[in-house]
Amino acid sequence: MKAIRVFILQLSSQGYKNLPQELDTLNPRNHLSILNSFEFCDVRRPTMNLFTFDAQLSSACSWILDVNSAAAALYICRYILTNPAHTILTIAHHLLKKGIPFHTLILLPVCDNIEPLSAKTQPLSYRKPNYCYTLENFEGSMLACKDLLRSSHGRAVLLRGGIVGRIARDFLSLDAALDGPLVEVTKHRAGFMSPSHMQYHHYWDDLSD
Repeated sequence: MKAIRVFILQLSSQGYKNLPQELDTLNPRNHLSILNSFEFCDVRRPTMNLFTFDAQLSSACSWILDVNSAAAALYICRYILTNPAHTILTIAHHLLKKGIPFHTLILLPVCDNIEPLSAKTQPLSYRKPNYCYTLENFEGSMLACKDLLRSSHGRAVLLRGGIVGRIARDFLSLDAALDGPLVEVTKHRAGFMSPSHMQYHHYWDDLSD
């Protein structure tokens, strides 16, 4: 804990550029630098905000792991180094427990009958500004939340991470998020799409953003 406090103090007062090399594991002069121990070439970057890990494949699943920030990608790199027996499933399971959002991407060929998700969900009812909520309203909302999260689309909420992901964990097993994209994606191409390294193919996943 003391080392963490020292690191945060140095980072907040001096900034990253002035961080002492003994505290910076991204500095090549640091003997513990991960630049010398991790194969960063295994991490693809199809766009500025997408980092895919396709070197840690598993025969138990057909998808690859993708995160939307450099911080999350670096976190995974550190996790891989400290857990030599990792697989893509153990990495994903760890991210779910930590509430870190990610995608489970599958490679699909381009097709002409793409059905993009354009229309947003509309509320089924409205309340006036001076409406007084009751216990029955709260219980009804909880039942609706439970019904939604226990549907097949609940896995996308788990993948979203953060507060909503933690709420979903009260109703779903973490393993529900590891089954891969739903039929809406595999058959109709309705969901999250990312460029790929293969011509005429894209990566797809359920829409969790």
